[in-house]
Amino acid sequence: KKREKIFLVCNAVFEYLYIVLSGSRTGQITLFLGVLLCAFALLQFGKRETNLMRTFRNIVFSIVIPAVLLISYPIVQTTCSSVKSLFIVENTVEEEEPFEKEEESFERLDIEDDVTNQRADIWKDAVNLIWENGKIFGKTNLGYFPYLEENYPDSFIVEFDKVSLHNDWITLLAASGIAGVGVMLIFCIFVAVRIIKYIFKYRINKEKLSEIWFPLTVLLCFLASTLISDAVFLVITTESIIFWLLLGFVMYIIDLDKGKI
Repeated sequence: KKREKIFLVCNAVFEYLYIVLSGSRTGQITLFLGVLLCAFALLQFGKRETNLMRTFRNIVFSIVIPAVLLISYPIVQTTCSSVKSLFIVENTVEEEEPFEKEEESFERLDIEDDVTNQRADIWKDAVNLIWENGKIFGKTNLGYFPYLEENYPDSFIVEFDKVSLHNDWITLLAASGIAGVGVMLIFCIFVAVRIIKYIFKYRINKEKLSEIWFPLTVLLCFLASTLISDAVFLVITTESIIFWLLLGFVMYIIDLDKGKI
């Protein structure tokens, strides 16, 4: 439907502008991965017959498209800055003291000296202070920060009130230790093996692959964000809810194919 197409195109444009102008690296990573997988699906699952050469070409194009979007960041930022200046009404009242007009910029100044934006310091404290004192079962999700406040008040996490550890796996390690991380890894490997088997089984069946490809794309984007934010594990967020619902849907399709449902 035309209305739906117009809405989706406008939504995609605004989402892209939001990621570009916010300067979020998490957004950049998920944008690259998401666009890559979606572009490949649109090229590969079209009406035209596919062969090994065409598949290889589709993979190359799928990498080039998101790369171009990332390279165009400075151009989009400069353009948006110029457009913004057109709508700014200059103050005609004379100021008592002259001041220099700051140049409009969307560059993030808080990450110039630290590309991880203090995440490395948080992870270092979490591993060295929390996990070292609770290797097997951790300090619980609601207990690791009070533990640091009591025992390590001068640590980076406590000093700057970094309750969020900005990494699902490190949070899992701090909260539930080796036991928790081990269980989650076993679960992830089990799920990944089943999904990979399904993909290889229907690698030339466009209809079957398209059933799980786009939900799988969202899942992989969320999974990538677990490495740089608290997104999926041990949190109650919209992202976490969508992740587990989509994972359940993908596993349902696989179980349905095997006749388990």
